[in-house]
Amino acid sequence: MIQVVMPELKRIAPDALLSMLQAGEAMLSEDDTMQGRERSLSASLSYGFDLLDLDLQRRLSLLGFFQSYVDAYTLAIMCRQEGMPPELNGHDRATWQADLDVAASIGMLTNVATGSYAYTTHPALPWFFHASLQAHYGDAITALTAAYADAYGALGQFSNEQFGANPQPTITALGYEEDNLRHAFRLACQMERWEAAQKTLDGLGILLETLGRWTEWERILGKVATVVTDTEGEPILGREKLWRVVAKAQGNLAELRKDFATAEAIYLQLMEHYEQSAGTSWMMKIAGVLTDAERESVGHLAGVLDKLGFIAS
Repeated sequence: MIQVVMPELKRIAPDALLSMLQAGEAMLSEDDTMQGRERSLSASLSYGFDLLDLDLQRRLSLLGFFQSYVDAYTLAIMCRQEGMPPELNGHDRATWQADLDVAASIGMLTNVATGSYAYTTHPALPWFFHASLQAHYGDAITALTAAYADAYGALGQFSNEQFGANPQPTITALGYEEDNLRHAFRLACQMERWEAAQKTLDGLGILLETLGRWTEWERILGKVATVVTDTEGEPILGREKLWRVVAKAQGNLAELRKDFATAEAIYLQLMEHYEQSAGTSWMMKIAGVLTDAERESVGHLAGVLDKLGFIAS
């Protein structure tokens, strides 16, 4: 792969080339199938794949979405979403595992553990499958992209729910999925699927905070803040939940830096936001009859007040 990628760095910045490879959009001028498997990336990946059943080739082109890692369960979740092509409807984990085992047998994937449904992927698969995805699923690409983003939103939410009780397995799983989480988050933002983006960022945040990758996490939050905040520093309508994730995490980072003035300002803004979201009717209710929105806002408000109390002390 190196010999066909390196020449592109003469004309494309590394970060831009990486993004193009992940999206499958890079044009590798030095890749020539006539040079054979030893020197041509596409020839190497095509070897074995071209001998597979055409229906299996079509299904495996979905691997073009995945970055470094794929598991049969995520593919099965994608196939439950609306708008899937008919041949993918009902394709469950066991069926996908059988497909992925075939891909592993020709060198495209490597099974993480014998008998598992999880695999590491060849780094060039998004590039290799880009044209195939367009050819096989052109009319359904939007639905498939949304399904991929939503599947990783579901993973982020599940990780958030599991982390407290099972921290180590959660972090291990998120570590394998980091590249997919980043890619799915970018796609969710591009498609303005803000709920999926919020849930995916939650999962990525658990990983980076637990591993102490604070500088990297702060850089990501800074970029996302520009997408969810208006010119007056308030959350953009429809993006409030993603804004909350960003603001809360930025407050936590400010606390870690012992920049309590910045942390307090962030938490005060969050407090005002949650008070407005909760309204006043909840004050006259017992806990059991609160609406889901009221219960969520009041719970977040309690957490912010706790943070402000800590800073004040």
